[in-house]
Amino acid sequence: MLRSLILSLLFAAPALAHEIGTTRVDVVFHRDHTWTAEVIGSKYLDLDIRFDRVRVTPLIEIGPFVRVSGDIPPHAKTFTWRNAKAYATYSIAFANEGETPIRQWIDADATSAPFVLSKAVVPPTRLDVI
Repeated sequence: MLRSLILSLLFAAPALAHEIGTTRVDVVFHRDHTWTAEVIGSKYLDLDIRFDRVRVTPLIEIGPFVRVSGDIPPHAKTFTWRNAKAYATYSIAFANEGETPIRQWIDADATSAPFVLSKAVVPPTRLDVI
């Protein structure tokens, strides 16, 4: 009897998990030294986008989905994404053009882990060109 009671209590415990939202973000860093992000499932954005911890102001276009884009700064090595208006866990995928995307799960308004940019997508410096 005691064994049955313990087992029923174990199985009756609530599942503790984060709510998974319907938002999905796909970010691609292009060889023409630009980047684009498609945000599907949410048009409510308050973005904090950074290259090497330096905040940038992207172009935001709203249509059937939100398209966010901009130039990759010279010497950039990493990229982070944060949406302060996100309220649920969502998926974000980062990819250097031609490479396999790396997916992260972002918990609501948290900042993504830094994504390392390929040298192929970062603009060359003047010294590199000479």
